[in-house]
Amino acid sequence: MSTDEFGNWDPGPLESGERLFIDAGGPREIALIGYWRDESRYIESYREAGEVLTTHVLQDGIADFLVFPILFAYRHWLELRLKSLIVLGQRWN
Repeated sequence: MSTDEFGNWDPGPLESGERLFIDAGGPREIALIGYWRDESRYIESYREAGEVLTTHVLQDGIADFLVFPILFAYRHWLELRLKSLIVLGQRWN
């Protein structure tokens, strides 16, 4: 186990016999989705995804394959951030 330059956990490649997906229980037992209630964390997750994909492209050079997911992640982050600023500005009126 290691972390990348953004502090994200990197489990590394699967070992022989290891499965990528397993049955881990009910819907709320499979993934941590509690941060969705924090709007700022939810918004920043799209920026982080864009950074991780961009870093991967710069290191491995497969830009054509990931250009649209990268653009989507950054565009969606920007859209959500601007919407949150609009809501904040409306509170000041």
